[in-house]
Amino acid sequence: MGADFRFKNGLTYKKWYGKDFSMADLHDKSVYGLPELNREKIKNTKIIGNPGCYATSIELALLPLISKGIIEEKGIISDSKSGVTGSGRGLSESSHFTNCNESLSAYKIAKHRHTPEIEETLNSISNSDIKLTFTPHLLPINRGILSTIYTTPKQKVDMEKIHDEYCRFYASEPFVNVLPLGEVSKINNVRLSNYCDISLHYDEENGKLILISCIDNMIKGSAGQGIQNMNIALGFDEKEGLNFVPSIF
Repeated sequence: MGADFRFKNGLTYKKWYGKDFSMADLHDKSVYGLPELNREKIKNTKIIGNPGCYATSIELALLPLISKGIIEEKGIISDSKSGVTGSGRGLSESSHFTNCNESLSAYKIAKHRHTPEIEETLNSISNSDIKLTFTPHLLPINRGILSTIYTTPKQKVDMEKIHDEYCRFYASEPFVNVLPLGEVSKINNVRLSNYCDISLHYDEENGKLILISCIDNMIKGSAGQGIQNMNIALGFDEKEGLNFVPSIF
């Protein structure tokens, strides 16, 4: 569940985490644990780096576009908002609920450690050097992440075709829902579940393809994805212990 095995590049890890890999000799044997990207590799490894919560929400939204080369690799922006549990378990004044309540604030601007994790993961399926501008925010709620991601398409946009591409990409995925065009992803619809909801939108005036991705940071963004990876690695039903209906209350 820690960050060590989310990275292959030791220099990147040291730059952002301020230390060397604790077990550098094992990184060639490890797999980044995003099932929708690395399911077959997860089946054949004993070392899995469970992804970060923000990283999960952003990567799942971008994978179909990056893999097909639909968008420009530079200039991707993610504005992500999380419940206070998304900032970790450590005590701090900024995450104290009485300071978060009735407020909304950005934190770790241009310095969040999930930034290089996302870039390294997306670069693994791209021939280009992907760069991301990522700003996280704290919402006055307990759990849930909503990422709004702004991208620039390389060609004229046909939203029906792009939606079809997403539906094909995630057709066999048990925990990713691509919403119909015109619908908008909401945190309440994935709360207390291992699901990720993705909605697609187009800003015709400015030529931007906008993605909205929602997960529960405590489940799909953490423990639930860990269980999903364990199920895959041990040959169990991938949905074992996870196939429950989201609660909106």
